[in-house]
Amino acid sequence: MALSLGLANYLLEAVGYRQSLGGDQTPETIWWIRFLFAAIPVGALLVALLLLAFYPLSEARMRSIRAELETRRGTV
Repeated sequence: MALSLGLANYLLEAVGYRQSLGGDQTPETIWWIRFLFAAIPVGALLVALLLLAFYPLSEARMRSIRAELETRRGTV
């Protein structure tokens, strides 16, 4: 969220948004804003899925972690 807030001003400037125009932005600017509202979350989800694919957590590893936790604190 901090990254998106930090980049929001730069992205709006890059797509041609002008505050002085208010709601009378150009059609191209509106299109780019709508595109970015869809593309940025999709891109972030794709990156997350890619990272998840390389995360070393198999069913056997999860059982091992659970057994270790239960030996530390007992069963729940």
